[in-house]
Amino acid sequence: MRPFILFPFILLLAACVSSGQAMSERDNSAQTPRLITLTPEKALKLVNEASPTMLLIEFTTQWCEHCKELKKPLQALAAKGQGRYRIVSVDVTDKLQVMENFGVAQKLPAFRLQVPGSKDPILRYGTGGPFREIVQYLLDEEAPRFLPWADHPLQKPQAYKAMLLAGSSDNANFLQEVSWNYSWLLQKGYKEDEIGCFYAKPDLIQYGGDREQFDQLKPILETCHPVKHQEFLDSIRLSLNEKPSTFYLYVTAHGAAPVPLKNRETFRKSCLAHAPSLALDQTPPDCVSSQGLTVDDLARAMKDGSATKKYLVLQGCYTGGFISPRDNPKTTASPLARLPGIHILTASAARQASFGCNAGAHVTFFGSAYSQAVQDDKQKFETMDWPRIYQDVLKEVTRLEKELQIGKQNASRPQFFKN
Repeated sequence: MRPFILFPFILLLAACVSSGQAMSERDNSAQTPRLITLTPEKALKLVNEASPTMLLIEFTTQWCEHCKELKKPLQALAAKGQGRYRIVSVDVTDKLQVMENFGVAQKLPAFRLQVPGSKDPILRYGTGGPFREIVQYLLDEEAPRFLPWADHPLQKPQAYKAMLLAGSSDNANFLQEVSWNYSWLLQKGYKEDEIGCFYAKPDLIQYGGDREQFDQLKPILETCHPVKHQEFLDSIRLSLNEKPSTFYLYVTAHGAAPVPLKNRETFRKSCLAHAPSLALDQTPPDCVSSQGLTVDDLARAMKDGSATKKYLVLQGCYTGGFISPRDNPKTTASPLARLPGIHILTASAARQASFGCNAGAHVTFFGSAYSQAVQDDKQKFETMDWPRIYQDVLKEVTRLEKELQIGKQNASRPQFFKN
């Protein structure tokens, strides 16, 4: 995997003349490329034009202090364009709603990078890391300019006997776990059309950060569907409406951290997720999907499947909250844990993180332990020994965490529950 070239960030401090340059002047190669200021209407027209160069749009307001801090770095970055990219600043003071026309959430600072040949823009929000990722991508002439696999969107929700989801598009280890699950389900006798496979589609920056593993996983990428929040839930509902004897769901993603009760309303207004939920995507354009896959989502989707034995395996930080927010289902069972015929295996306790979720890691600790445990079980799916699988997973995760010198206080503590 060729890493992104990390240019010294000091180059962003280089002097650059600021100007509200007219569009008729923007291609004058005799002048230093400049940061262009446009109205939302003109910027949207520019987005719809075919262009051989990359286009970065920064959304700002007169009251956004963080946006003001980026003015000089953006001017310096624009000066480095040399015909390879253009940078446009769009003031959305008092009209944040127009950001929706660009597929961008109403969060500031916001960036939309359009790459020729790629239909999906790269979206980033905030200063620091998100902005540096944009800078590195623009300056790296060897960064990927397209995703080397074809999308296969789900045309409409469908019923399955098993469903797999690799959320959180920022790295490939989640997708690796889904690939393993797909393989052993086939070994257990499932047919391809009985397995619904979904993934959070990476953008070009995310693909470049885990390029080698994504390339290895191209076969599963061309089998799975890019996930959409409601389509995924509707497929779960349809699956259980078929009244199968068993239903299997594996979800692996980043988990949202618990939020103190006094901050819940602030998080809701800011469209931020909190536990228990698993991220579908890192940069969602709307509030619904930014909440991720919640315990209430799954409980509602499965409420009519009382006759079916449901097996849920959830990999991610804080996933024990899908069983109980206090790790005590006898007194504080989640809506999901109150469903009949439910079996839930999680990678962590309600207030504990799980490990191995970073880009560059081949697979999560839990994903590795779980894959081995189910491979060791030679029974048919209907007679698999889930308590034994849980004990094997717990033992292996504990071993891996000890090797990493993770103390008991921070250990993930996988959970298992059935009723």
